[in-house]
Amino acid sequence: MNPLKTHRKQLLNKLISSFFSKKELKNFNNIVSTELSSFKSFGSQVSAKNKKQITLDVDNEAGLQSKIELLLTYARQMLNARKYTELLNKLGEFMKTLGEFDLAIMIFESIISYSKNNEETPDFAIAGAYYNLGELYRRKPNWNISFNYIDKAKDIYKAYNDISGLSKCYNILGTVYCELGDFIMAKQNFESSLKLLAKSSDLEEIGKTEINLGITNDITGDHEKAMSYYRNALVKFTKTGDYKRIAEIYHNLGMLNLGRDNLKQAIHDFDNSINFCMKINYLPIMGISYLGKANSLVKKNDLKLAEQFADKAAVLFNKTKDRLSGADVYKVKGIIFREKKKYDKAEFFFNTSLRLNIEMGNKLNEAETNVEMGILFKKTGKTKESNKKLNQALEYYKSINAKTKISEVAELAA
Repeated sequence: MNPLKTHRKQLLNKLISSFFSKKELKNFNNIVSTELSSFKSFGSQVSAKNKKQITLDVDNEAGLQSKIELLLTYARQMLNARKYTELLNKLGEFMKTLGEFDLAIMIFESIISYSKNNEETPDFAIAGAYYNLGELYRRKPNWNISFNYIDKAKDIYKAYNDISGLSKCYNILGTVYCELGDFIMAKQNFESSLKLLAKSSDLEEIGKTEINLGITNDITGDHEKAMSYYRNALVKFTKTGDYKRIAEIYHNLGMLNLGRDNLKQAIHDFDNSINFCMKINYLPIMGISYLGKANSLVKKNDLKLAEQFADKAAVLFNKTKDRLSGADVYKVKGIIFREKKKYDKAEFFFNTSLRLNIEMGNKLNEAETNVEMGILFKKTGKTKESNKKLNQALEYYKSINAKTKISEVAELAA
């Protein structure tokens, strides 16, 4: 068995076992083991063709979903409302870490459904489910549904004056605004979060907010402030041993160094991010770090290796159903084909990236793709088309006051 799958199974079993006695766990495992046919042995009545089809090696996501469905039924019978919703929240968080977003949505929606028929459901469990659904629909991305769920979580956290919960909501709202390309609103929400946490000892929330402020300051051109936020957050998460956040910070440091053309350090940062992701099988950040490394390799003119990393990133994004990051793969592949002088192919990939970003409302990635298309058209002598793309990007960068980008694109358009 794949070592990562084995590790995932061990972690899942550990999580489940913390809610049941040994006897209860044994009963559940007996139910699960008889639910799906294993076909470990074959009699003479099974033809070679059928044997080949049955033993086809596939990633059995259906098996995982079936186990979760059975677990929810079993837990509902065995646990009280508090323990049941606690299990579901932890299970949903675990599925998020694995990149199993559809399964996570199913689990958190089960909490909401359960609460409608069970008055003993703790409000904090309902708020947590709403918050997580808001985060998950951000990743799909479905901005309106995301905003709706976060607002519902905020209402519950406000009623209890839950500072940590409210700060989490402002954080995720800021992230949504980032992905919509509205960095003014993003900063306002992140700063609101940090203000709420001024007297808090919640290192995780403070660190998350610092990471997000690092991202917004990096994009808008204040690289020193961004670096300061990242370093502060790294100290906090190194203390708590949170590999997921450490991986995220190294990815962001890689992006910062990539933007400065400090390629050796950028690749080192992306490698650190990937290594931490591998320790916990954290696919969402692993994918974008593969893509960040592909971008760095393009700048080093190692196009063959860059393409391999971009293709691997695409596999990971397909696994996590991350269309937003998938759009970025097409942009990077477009750059690779442009550098290989395969101009028609490059334009096709850029147009695919552009279409996806426009459909999903990601103005930042749309602008970045327009810049790359502008460079392509300049190389192929299409001056009018080049200027149009570069000016579209320039207009957006001016709207968010991204000083470094404004300077870079203005020079290209000159």
